[in-house]
Amino acid sequence: MKKEKSAPKRFIDRYFWHALIAIIVIGVLANLFIWFSSSKTSAKHLNLPSYPVELVAQGRDIYRANCLMCHGESGQGFAQETIPAPALDSTMHAWHHPDSQIASFLRDGIGQMPAVGENWSDQEITAVLAYIKQWWEPEQLSYQTQSSKQNP
Repeated sequence: MKKEKSAPKRFIDRYFWHALIAIIVIGVLANLFIWFSSSKTSAKHLNLPSYPVELVAQGRDIYRANCLMCHGESGQGFAQETIPAPALDSTMHAWHHPDSQIASFLRDGIGQMPAVGENWSDQEITAVLAYIKQWWEPEQLSYQTQSSKQNP
């Protein structure tokens, strides 16, 4: 009885598992590199604005008196049928707007939002902004700060 020769393995069959393992290892290493060198470590180096505690407290009081009813205690917003108020916290896009545009929304109103701050001083506007900005992530705040510098 003669032993039959097995057909030679094709290149793909021969090196498939080696290539697959190499791709997985490279993917895992790339993800680890991105994870550990991402903005989580660089958040310490972001140029973030700081506001005096008194100004933030003033903003809190103004917000509670004028904005809380529609935008919620912590800026979470409401999707009411009569007044759909967007979230001002980090979950939506409020942080995409520069300070000048948010000030315009407060002073002039926008959509269904009335001009709640049409008679507010610049300090009162800044105080409300300082209060709202506490809800944003460092990366969002950094982006918004840069946007405000570019669009005064």
